[in-house]
Amino acid sequence: MKYIVGFDLGTHQTKICIQDVTEPTEKTFEFFNFKDLNEKLSFVLPSVVQINMDETVSYGYVDEQVCLKLNSDITRLAPVLRLIKVPPAPILPTKIQVTYPEKPVFDPWRDSLLKLKGEKTSLDLWEEECRRLDKKAYGLLKKRQEKQLRDYNNLCASIFQKNQTMIIEYQKLLSDWKKEQQSNVLHFRYFKLKAFTGLGMWNSKNFTAEEITVWYITYILLLLRDKLGEDTFTVKFGIPIGGEDNSQNRRIKQKAYQLYISAYKLSGKYKNTKEYLEENYKELHRKTQIIPLPNKDVIGEYYFDDLPESFAGLIAVTQKKKLGKGFHILVDIGGGTTDMGLFYVNQNTNLPDVIRLLSFPKGLNFIFEKAQEKNGNLSLKELQELFFQDCDQDLFSDGIDEYKKELDKSGKTIFDELYRVFIELKDQHKKTNSDLNRALDNQPIIYSGGGAIYSILHISIYSLRDIRRIDKDMLSIGNLKNKCKIPNKLYPVLAVSYGLAIYEKGFKEIEFSNVKDVFRNMSQSSANNHCDEYGVVDT
Repeated sequence: MKYIVGFDLGTHQTKICIQDVTEPTEKTFEFFNFKDLNEKLSFVLPSVVQINMDETVSYGYVDEQVCLKLNSDITRLAPVLRLIKVPPAPILPTKIQVTYPEKPVFDPWRDSLLKLKGEKTSLDLWEEECRRLDKKAYGLLKKRQEKQLRDYNNLCASIFQKNQTMIIEYQKLLSDWKKEQQSNVLHFRYFKLKAFTGLGMWNSKNFTAEEITVWYITYILLLLRDKLGEDTFTVKFGIPIGGEDNSQNRRIKQKAYQLYISAYKLSGKYKNTKEYLEENYKELHRKTQIIPLPNKDVIGEYYFDDLPESFAGLIAVTQKKKLGKGFHILVDIGGGTTDMGLFYVNQNTNLPDVIRLLSFPKGLNFIFEKAQEKNGNLSLKELQELFFQDCDQDLFSDGIDEYKKELDKSGKTIFDELYRVFIELKDQHKKTNSDLNRALDNQPIIYSGGGAIYSILHISIYSLRDIRRIDKDMLSIGNLKNKCKIPNKLYPVLAVSYGLAIYEKGFKEIEFSNVKDVFRNMSQSSANNHCDEYGVVDT
């Protein structure tokens, strides 16, 4: 084979790295350039499949205006939110009618005599009674005003509560209506996670996630075939496995074989990409067959190999020896999953000693879905665009907080296992807990994947507080074509595809290193060796 293709199928976008091994001493690398609708080149291809009005199928960059909608004559209208209007504030009374007693007639002789004696006259008594009646009337007025205001405020509170209940119900009805409509819109996203793991949402009634995934992989295989030639390349395919559930890992691995070989066979029915893009979707559906689980012995016939995405990321950052001896952790934040790998770098080899790999089904999509629970009026695509513009919005805060808690929890799971094994073996290798703490303190935690772009998602894990993001200097890809056209922020996105491309059978199979062996090789850091102490080599 002349080429090794690193195939990183992502939930949001796909990345391809091609290693040219025609000249073993002069290997070159190239990230595949995809074309958008305006013929502009891009190093990523959106993981999108769309069936168009002319019944052809588009991949990656699509024109949503020409998307085919089945059963478009559906008459059920979108739900309408009709809130209860708040009545205007009441006009409060300003006075109360008072009935005064009859005013007495002034008697000059009698009233004058009473005043000389210091006694009250009938007129004085009358005035006192009028003032008492005025005071009573004012008190009654205030009570009436307060009651009216209290009744109005209670009414407003009741209306507000009823409206809130109606809003929640409306958002649910609208979400259900959108899902029903979406099932008839032949525009597909997020098929990778559903096809490989069975997790995530899938609204289509007419097509399975597996079928759409096969179509998408077929498209990329034909692009590669157009560029590199027939039977000139082998594919290293990244799969989202890791963690303790070995049965689930096996299922994902088998599903990868199934889908890739199904796509490989489908691609053989077309001469080139142009012919494939002209195919009617009904005919494409007829030709698509999801093969039974293949025999392991025949997988090699399809020039295919698989590798955990987390391990591919480790290879990408360690093969150039840019990291010093010591413990490191790599976190790859994707659209549907997050992959984590704890490893120890021994600079005598290009491969890391893998302590633990872990994957959990939360990524950027989880944050978008949590935001949609807050605002059902926005589609996932609209939420994506808002997040990319400004991720630090209140709309995303709940999802980000919950995601970071899951990330922290997974990190603690990794280190709890490390400590457990270390305690069991510490008497044998004559190390103490303090030795382990010093070995971990301030070591790098490296972020990759599309989520690595957003520093708001970065956290320290355990005592690893040296937070980094993969960049071109860390990968240090030699003989890379079009290097000047790749923005630095894109390197964490491309890292896994590069790690897949450089993976060779000469590398040992993934074996989880014995902590005893790792600690036997640990260097004793000194105050004079600052670079080694923090696991960083200055190059």
